[in-house]
Amino acid sequence: MTKMCASGTTTTTMLPEVCGSSFLLSLPDDVFAIVSRSLSPRDVCNLGLCCRNLHDLAASEKVWLSQCEMLGVVPYRDVIEWRKGVCSYKALCHFLVSIKPLLGIWVHQNPELGNVVYVMPGFISAVGCRIIPQELGPLGLEDSPILWSPVFEVVSDFEGSAAFFLHGRENGTDYVYPGSLKKVERTCNVLMLEVEPRSTQVGVSCSTARVLFILQRMRHHGRYADRIVGFLCQRR
Repeated sequence: MTKMCASGTTTTTMLPEVCGSSFLLSLPDDVFAIVSRSLSPRDVCNLGLCCRNLHDLAASEKVWLSQCEMLGVVPYRDVIEWRKGVCSYKALCHFLVSIKPLLGIWVHQNPELGNVVYVMPGFISAVGCRIIPQELGPLGLEDSPILWSPVFEVVSDFEGSAAFFLHGRENGTDYVYPGSLKKVERTCNVLMLEVEPRSTQVGVSCSTARVLFILQRMRHHGRYADRIVGFLCQRR
């Protein structure tokens, strides 16, 4: 609505019915999904706390599909496939946010000896595999056999919560041990994997956890880092 003031200036006032939350609620779902791409998942959750109508709008599948795509953890086609294993795109987004800081290359002590763990998306999961070069020929990793040994896996349940499993091997048999995963910050650059052995005798407990790996995010490790990054990029 436009008003003319005595001084000759013109002022424009939005009608009450298109102000505030009413303006957002008047947008088509597709348009609001595009607008929500400027928001973080936390912002969308906060928006849903404002009122009941905005809660329903912020819970839209299209909105959370956009959020999953914006995170960039997996390609769009994989987001669609992963949705089949969880209850909603919001649950999937919750899981993607929790595993995103884990993805990438981590090193344990001397990376040139093959102590490298590469964390990559699986299927509704993140898988950490140790990369062990069997033989390093004159051409480096490109023409050398590589052994991929699973270290751990983070799997989403139907509600989007993360379940942690540690891979192990004993007496020639592979085992998977359930565990727990603490919140991983976005700036995390050190991971510590611990195991606490179970008691073999009644009444005897073991409270000391044994450190299996202390992993640091690979950033600058010279030519070896360049080779390993190039090798992985070619095979993703």
